[in-house]
Amino acid sequence: MGEQRMSLSGFEEGALYRKMIEEIQDYAIILLDREGYIRNWNKGAQKIKLYKEAEILGKHFSIFYLQSDLDNNVPLKMITEATESGRAAQEGWRQRKDGTKFWGSITITALHGDNGDVIGFCKVTRDLTDKKIVEDSLRMSEERYHKMVAEVQDYAIILLSADGIIENWNAGAEKIKGYSANEVLGRKFELFYTPEDRAGGLPAKLLRQAKEAGKANHEGWRVRKDGSKFWGTIVITALHGKDGQVIGFSKVTRDLTHQKMADEKLAAYTQELEMQNSELEQFA
Repeated sequence: MGEQRMSLSGFEEGALYRKMIEEIQDYAIILLDREGYIRNWNKGAQKIKLYKEAEILGKHFSIFYLQSDLDNNVPLKMITEATESGRAAQEGWRQRKDGTKFWGSITITALHGDNGDVIGFCKVTRDLTDKKIVEDSLRMSEERYHKMVAEVQDYAIILLSADGIIENWNAGAEKIKGYSANEVLGRKFELFYTPEDRAGGLPAKLLRQAKEAGKANHEGWRVRKDGSKFWGTIVITALHGKDGQVIGFSKVTRDLTHQKMADEKLAAYTQELEMQNSELEQFA
């Protein structure tokens, strides 16, 4: 014989449904009347907000909001929006009975009677504090990283699009190349190369090499905004998306003009000594 399905009366089904709502613990599910006063309260609400049902029934739901939200009439705005649009959603800091805060994801849904009028609201809250802390920590870490890159002055650090268009520009790039960010964003990075290198297609070759091998290294003369030249050592690194496709490049340049000039002077001095030694040997 096949399984027999137990038949429930409408009353039993309603009682079972209410029991399901009451027992849920990961969500605070609250029944509000039209003015926002609490009429029902499940175990999840007690777990998240720490009030027992007897302590909270009959209180206004604004009790969970911070003073700054109360000053801005956030509770009233929420139920007004739910009345007009059917629902209202928000994320923000809320407070528990003991005064501690939690980050809540809130949805208020309007409940309608047979004639279509709003007769109350269902307020569902989820505690996302752990997620919020992780996101804030990650955002702060990213902000510090971007700040670090932006303020480095000994290296020109540039973000390029996949086509070599300049999309970001740090303080070191402005110091070394002489352009402000507003002057250079949106332009091709080849403007830093000498006419000879541009004619020879060097910028495109470096991007192609970085795309194929992951990075490209090069040393050579580059051109500042004022037309003067500097000797730069350059590393272009390909940046990849989740699908492995190249989505852009980072270009790091260091000005080694002084070192280049010192090396050339040393090479010239060494050559001069070799010539003098050769002349002495011939004389001897």
